[in-house]
Amino acid sequence: MLGEKDEAKESLMQLPMYPERTEEENEEFERKRKLRATKRKQQMVQQIEDTKTQTVEKLLTKTQKFAKKEKETKQTSEGDGKPHARYTDNANGNITLSFTDGVDFQFKALKAREPPAAILCSVSGCSNPKKYACASSKLPVCSLQCYKVANSNSDQEIITT
Repeated sequence: MLGEKDEAKESLMQLPMYPERTEEENEEFERKRKLRATKRKQQMVQQIEDTKTQTVEKLLTKTQKFAKKEKETKQTSEGDGKPHARYTDNANGNITLSFTDGVDFQFKALKAREPPAAILCSVSGCSNPKKYACASSKLPVCSLQCYKVANSNSDQEIITT
């Protein structure tokens, strides 16, 4: 019976949750952890340097493209030797027309024509401007009442122009 009691005590013992490491294993684990941390730091530094170089390259290529465009526009505007005109209409209403130096303005100034005189209603006693034309007589009329008068065959009230 005494032997059974000893076995019962041993069966109730709890197993350790984590395996116990030796000094050498602890040192190895710490060394690996530090090595991983330094690798992460190096990767972060490398990534930061890569983004910096990419940004610088982007900026340089943009400025180079801009310089190329500017150079091409200068060459086309100055180098072709052909006369050209530039029309500019600003948002504040300023309109300008500029020409290449040494080019004469080839257009002649024209005066605005006077608008044609207003055609008045053909019914006598009516001085309103024409809005319609009588279908049968083709005379100018200003309203339905004048239309009825012009459409009737009474020559007394119609003024022929």
